[in-house]
Amino acid sequence: MNRMGFTFQPIVLDTRFDSHGVLVFRDGRLVAIASCLDAGHEDLEGRWAIEKLFPEWAGAFGTFETLEALEARLEAAAQSEKD
Repeated sequence: MNRMGFTFQPIVLDTRFDSHGVLVFRDGRLVAIASCLDAGHEDLEGRWAIEKLFPEWAGAFGTFETLEALEARLEAAAQSEKD
């Protein structure tokens, strides 16, 4: 999947929960790993969570309703780092 400046590669995570995830690349570099939260997270089920960031962009962590929302947060965090 390719959205704006980011590329999303679907993956399967080897965890008890949240096995559906994506690697997030920007300009060919891995910038994040995200997982889709499952029923064990009750009200957050189906939302996307950033599990790890490379680099540690301030303010980028959280949960997001869609991959587009996650991408928008990553883009804002990357942009604020440049400013």
